[in-house]
Amino acid sequence: MLSEEVLKQFFDQHFKKSSGLFNYSGLFLYKDKQLLKQKDYSGFAEHQLKKSRRVFRGALLTSLMFIILGGLYFFAYNAASQGDSFNLYISFAYIIGALTGLIFSVKEHYIIKTSMNLLLMILDAEKAGETELSHAEVID
Repeated sequence: MLSEEVLKQFFDQHFKKSSGLFNYSGLFLYKDKQLLKQKDYSGFAEHQLKKSRRVFRGALLTSLMFIILGGLYFFAYNAASQGDSFNLYISFAYIIGALTGLIFSVKEHYIIKTSMNLLLMILDAEKAGETELSHAEVID
């Protein structure tokens, strides 16, 4: 089994210090904390991956909605005989906001995805090492 110190260093390295812009204190929900207390690290990693995918899809849909709204304001500006500059400014604000949100959500998703996949790989390698040791003991 992985030592508690190694896991603590893993979470410190990948979540608390990975990005200066975001605070990860809200990352772990009650279910996540329970999985960590039960030392079900593979279940925890899989739950984080599912949660990250859902949040990422929601961010994609929200960004798409803002891009559509920005496009509508832009077309309203172009369709008017004397276009109001407010429509143009609001369309650019929506589109820039959508692209900014999309960039940050992609970054967060891949930080969580790579960290949890790394944790799963560590756990799988440890499990494979334990089974090799148990097979070696049976052969002896």
